[in-house]
Amino acid sequence: MEESESVETLTGRLALVEERLASLEAAHAVGAEAAAKTADELDEDEFWALEGLKSRTPDRSAVLLTGAVRLPSEACYEWQETFDADSVLEADWAPAASALAALGQPVRLSLLRQVLSGVEAASELAALEGLGTTGRCTTICGRWWPPAGCAA
Repeated sequence: MEESESVETLTGRLALVEERLASLEAAHAVGAEAAAKTADELDEDEFWALEGLKSRTPDRSAVLLTGAVRLPSEACYEWQETFDADSVLEADWAPAASALAALGQPVRLSLLRQVLSGVEAASELAALEGLGTTGRCTTICGRWWPPAGCAA
């Protein structure tokens, strides 16, 4: 009797393993199918901004930066900037180096995320673990925008 219970237990466990394997294989097939799509098969609306830019600038290369963001503070920011690609490539990029370098450090990126999430005072930032002192937070925030964005 003991042996038959053991076989029944193993049979049940095997059935569960087969079910899980079938589920994983189905999920893998769906993922592989999505990854196999070519650019021509993508949703026509997926590149609506790019297609709009190309239709407005048919004879030149251009760069478009656009966004619409509602922050947790309910503040809304919308922007759109279009640049001629040749002008961007010919421009002096050196003045942007310090701002880009400032954002290249994890603590500074974390500070930026906190400010965008609604933290307004450097003292609030300093209270968060790993972000430093009020003075450090004020100094770093002052590199991105007017210090009023990081009131003490």
